[in-house]
Amino acid sequence: MIGTRVRSIGLRYGQERRENHWYQENMPQVLAAAAERGLARAFQVADGDSSSRDYDEKMARYTNDPFRGAKVRYKLGPQESSRSIELGAALDALRAAGCAPEDVDCILCASWLPEDFIAPG
Repeated sequence: MIGTRVRSIGLRYGQERRENHWYQENMPQVLAAAAERGLARAFQVADGDSSSRDYDEKMARYTNDPFRGAKVRYKLGPQESSRSIELGAALDALRAAGCAPEDVDCILCASWLPEDFIAPG
């Protein structure tokens, strides 16, 4: 059997970093709408000995948080695409491993959305 191993990891984010205060200053109406239909309506801490009580208690701190605990998000810059970020991460991983592309048998890539995805709404 041939052994395999991870030699390196490449990680890239979009150029535009946005912290929660950016959304509070620039999109207050979106946050207000999110808070209105927030998790508070979906999650209620269970009474008694419910098997979900521990989960419900842990989630309670996020029910009124429109950010759901997230602190930072990254957005693609004007010259970026998901493919350019993926390629950059792959090249970073190759450099970190000291490999050339022809030395690699498999690259695993995870991307949230395909390049040409158009979200409804």
